[in-house]
Amino acid sequence: MTATRAGESVSDPTRSYNMKPGDEVPVLGTDFTMTIAKVEDSRCPEGVNCIWAGSVGVELLFCGPKAERSARLNTNAPPRAVKYRGRYFRITQVGPRKIDGQEIKSSDYRITIEVSKNPPADAGEGDVVELKDE
Repeated sequence: MTATRAGESVSDPTRSYNMKPGDEVPVLGTDFTMTIAKVEDSRCPEGVNCIWAGSVGVELLFCGPKAERSARLNTNAPPRAVKYRGRYFRITQVGPRKIDGQEIKSSDYRITIEVSKNPPADAGEGDVVELKDE
C-alpha cells in the first residue's frame, strides 16, 4: 500500500490518501472526489491521564456528477468505516499528536484515509455505515 498526496492518481485497489482539511482528492476508478470538510478531535492529550483515549472524527464529503453526500468517520468510535459506491473509507492515521496546552489549528491536521474495495478486517457491529445515492 502506497500513500499519495492530494491530487495524485492511483491504480491499486487499496490506497491511502494523506490529506488535510479542504483537500479535494479524486478517487481513482470512480466519478467522485472526497474532501475532509471538518475535523473534531477529542483525543486525550499526551501527558494527561484520561478515562478514555478519545477519538478523531472527520466529516467526509463525496462529490460527483450524480450526487453530493457526506458521512462522519471516526478513529475510535462507530462508525469507523464508510461504504460508498463499492469503496470502503477509514482513517488509518492522524497527525499531529495532541499535546496538553497546545492548540491544533484545523489547517495543521493531516489525516490518512484508506480506500479499499474490501471491508476492514477488524470491523465490528456498527463500525461500517453505508451511504447510498438518493
